[in-house]
Amino acid sequence: MPFKKNSFFNTSRITVLMAMGAVAISMVVLMGWLYQSPILTSFSNEWVGMKVNTALGALSVIGSVLFFTSGRKGISAWLALFTLLLGTVTTAEYAFRWNAGIDEFFFGDHATVNYPGRMSQIIAISFILSGISLLFLQNKKYRILTDILSILVLAAGFLSFTGYL
Repeated sequence: MPFKKNSFFNTSRITVLMAMGAVAISMVVLMGWLYQSPILTSFSNEWVGMKVNTALGALSVIGSVLFFTSGRKGISAWLALFTLLLGTVTTAEYAFRWNAGIDEFFFGDHATVNYPGRMSQIIAISFILSGISLLFLQNKKYRILTDILSILVLAAGFLSFTGYL
């Protein structure tokens, strides 16, 4: 039995359904970059579009959660580490005005901004917090820290979303 009921709610079913939605969004964004279709990378011309590294980071977070839920903790930890490194490198790029070359590694961004292809600072920090949280999730002793970090990521996402509105 790969998925088990963890609480009053069937967290495995909710996790899988939410993950499927997030995977679908990330895949649509990647297809938008592949086929150079801005309509697939943003809700409208007024909003900032999702970057390739953001979609890849989201897929690694989702994959880490799903692999952890299914009992494959080793793969989950590697995906969490990838998420942490992606967020850390991007944050270092902003902090030190440095270009590591990861922003346009897969697709060139023709946007007229200071850092084409780069995810926003709050998303990079959220990936750092998510990566740490997912790594701590591997050990039951650190579940409270995982919960706190997850709440911080949720708060950052809420603030970002309301800022865009």
